[in-house]
Amino acid sequence: MTKNIFIVAIAVLLSVAFCSLSAQNVSKDYNVGDFSAINLQSVGNIIFAQSAECTCRLEGPSEFVEKTRVTVKNGTLVIDYKEKNVKNVKNLIFYITAPDLSKVKIDGVGNFDTKEKLNLKNIAFELDGVGNCNVKNLHCDELKLDVDGVGNMKMNVDCGLIKAKVDGVGNITLSGKADTAFFKKDGVGKINHKNLKCKDITKKGWNF
Repeated sequence: MTKNIFIVAIAVLLSVAFCSLSAQNVSKDYNVGDFSAINLQSVGNIIFAQSAECTCRLEGPSEFVEKTRVTVKNGTLVIDYKEKNVKNVKNLIFYITAPDLSKVKIDGVGNFDTKEKLNLKNIAFELDGVGNCNVKNLHCDELKLDVDGVGNMKMNVDCGLIKAKVDGVGNITLSGKADTAFFKKDGVGKINHKNLKCKDITKKGWNF
């Protein structure tokens, strides 16, 4: 009886230790090549900053960090999983830097945030999954916004051309200024541009 109790106690201790290790937050730096686009196919939040180098650091529970894969394919930083059917992933934060950014696509679940100023040429944000995109200070020539999934986009901009459309469930909120803007809404949601200074706004559709 005593021996059985001892074995059970050891098993419980090992289980607790394993759970504690899995829940422990870790940080992992990925050795990535050059990229100018980001595609989130898994779960996690992205914090982006413009910098001279392309970098990616992941912070979160060790169990989920080890299941996450980060690669560069044809100039796109792709974030997905090493295996299929990964569930209950949470509390992952990707800290990403790059000198230029032309596209951000969210196919999974997560948010894209940047608080610092971005100076870009042409940039597209596509939300096909679930999440939000928040950009506080964007300077660019052309901006494309496409909500096909579920979530919101909030942009403060200074740009020449804006093309924004909502086909999914969510809102696009624009502030700042632009020379020309095209808006299209087919889904459930709205494009709020009351704080956007723009003299040339069209809402009749376009070749997106």
